[in-house]
Amino acid sequence: MKKILIILLAFIINSILIAPGQCFLKGKNEKKIQKYPPSCTVVGELECPKGLLPTCPKQYKPSCVFVGTMQLPACLADNADNTFFSYNLDTINCKKK
Repeated sequence: MKKILIILLAFIINSILIAPGQCFLKGKNEKKIQKYPPSCTVVGELECPKGLLPTCPKQYKPSCVFVGTMQLPACLADNADNTFFSYNLDTINCKKK
């Protein structure tokens, strides 16, 4: 009985003292940035929600790449001799026109 009472008391202290502070701090320090990752269609074209366009950093261009057996949206950087390309999956995003 003592163990159950100690566990119950610890839970109550945690929920009253610690959890509300985390909730209040989270809202003040976070900037709400909505990211809309594009998807690839069956034919390998990029698709964003209506009113948005796929974007990448300046040296890259948005495209779909094959990774294993899947097509994923990525930012492509072509090499000067066109024999090798690098892609970055985490920098592609959909932004307003």
